[in-house]
Amino acid sequence: MHCMALCFITTWLFAGAPDTPFILGVNGHPHQQEGYRAVPLDQQMDLLCELGVRWYRTDWGPGYDFSQHDALVAAAEAKGIQLLPVLFPDVSVANGDIREIRRLAFEYGKVVASRYRGRITHYELSNELDGRVMTKWPNGGDRDGSTRSDYDFHQYVAVCEMLRGLAEGIHEGDPGARRMINCAGWLHFGFIDRLVDDVVPFEIVAWHWYSDMGDITAPKQSYSGTWNVLEKLRSWGKEVWITEGNRRNGDMDDPGEAQADYLTDQITKLRESGIVKAYFVYELLDEPYSQGGEAHYGLVKLENRNGVWTVGKRKPAFQAIQHLGEIPGT
Repeated sequence: MHCMALCFITTWLFAGAPDTPFILGVNGHPHQQEGYRAVPLDQQMDLLCELGVRWYRTDWGPGYDFSQHDALVAAAEAKGIQLLPVLFPDVSVANGDIREIRRLAFEYGKVVASRYRGRITHYELSNELDGRVMTKWPNGGDRDGSTRSDYDFHQYVAVCEMLRGLAEGIHEGDPGARRMINCAGWLHFGFIDRLVDDVVPFEIVAWHWYSDMGDITAPKQSYSGTWNVLEKLRSWGKEVWITEGNRRNGDMDDPGEAQADYLTDQITKLRESGIVKAYFVYELLDEPYSQGGEAHYGLVKLENRNGVWTVGKRKPAFQAIQHLGEIPGT
């Protein structure tokens, strides 16, 4: 079956209502990781088609050489795949000047959105910046991130202005494009609370969640109180997506069934919640050249054949995602 038709069927089956489809996507690093670079773009798109998803979240930037991005966009369009770029503007030359940071981010966002206007509909603004600006307790322990005061003021201001400039630049380049800001997950609500207070423009809250954080649909207990994560995410009045999720460390310590079971359980519950509108599995391919759990998150194994990385076995989690797209209302 042609990918466009298969992806349409998957989206329809996940629809809670005709105008509110549940989106399934996958993360990948087509230009950043050596294993991905060894797998042709059209083969990566074919894997997404086989999987039955129609969204591919990938890292973009920094810089203004768009040759690789042009090739990625063309390959995705040929197979009916929609891209979710994660944009990383280079603001290092600003040397901490927040006005220059905002200007540089604005220009980058404007150029990218102008170039792909009408071809890319959504952009994610950088990645997990909440972790960069969160403070620690005096003894070095981690805060839970739930309050505004958990974030360093001076570091936050620079990040805030970068996100503001990037968001405004995207809107300037393509007024119809939708913008999302993410967090590393857990209870890092204070970061988004501050951005909302400071009127940074974006339409979608993107959250990241892994199995060591527990079941995202169940109440979470911390020193700051008991939290219903999904209700808090909904409280900002924006659409909610999960743009990274998986069993922590993938199948590193398991034959693969635990990873498949976790993804099936969480995606099913999130779709049924009516709050979350999308889930992106991290990630398409293993990274066997990496250390620890990062090597095992993929839905597909990579094999080294005569010094060249090639696509290997589909994992049980791959079949689990396929199966979710085959069951109406799952």
